[in-house]
Amino acid sequence: MGLGTPINKLGKNKKISDYVRKSTKEGVSVKDIVGYVKANFNDAPQSLNTFYKYYKEDLDAARAEIAGEIGSLVVKRAKYEGEFGHFPSQELFLRSKAGWSPTSTNIEVEQDSADEDLSAIDQLAELLGITDEDDPDETDSTDAT
Repeated sequence: MGLGTPINKLGKNKKISDYVRKSTKEGVSVKDIVGYVKANFNDAPQSLNTFYKYYKEDLDAARAEIAGEIGSLVVKRAKYEGEFGHFPSQELFLRSKAGWSPTSTNIEVEQDSADEDLSAIDQLAELLGITDEDDPDETDSTDAT
């Protein structure tokens, strides 16, 4: 190669881009996509970093598209299937999008009056029969010898 000979730079290939989008939507792993591209395209990126440099946007776009399609099906089924919707779809949506978990339960208790608003220590003291007059931290000056 002589001086002044243009270097053929690797760039984004439309056929590879289309294959990446199609395969990602079909659930093919990135590892398998890269392997296929290397084996079947002359101008394929030879490293994973270079692959991501040129085709990350295609991967992300395809993933977002398929997530949107599946998500809309889950939401539709959760809302409209049967009289009350489809419970597994509802549960999937709540777990993935609303932070719900069947193992964590928040119990909200409404209190009717201020008398019921006792701290845990006050409740324990009340159950043990300890009153403010029985406070052991206060020493009586008459007990000193």
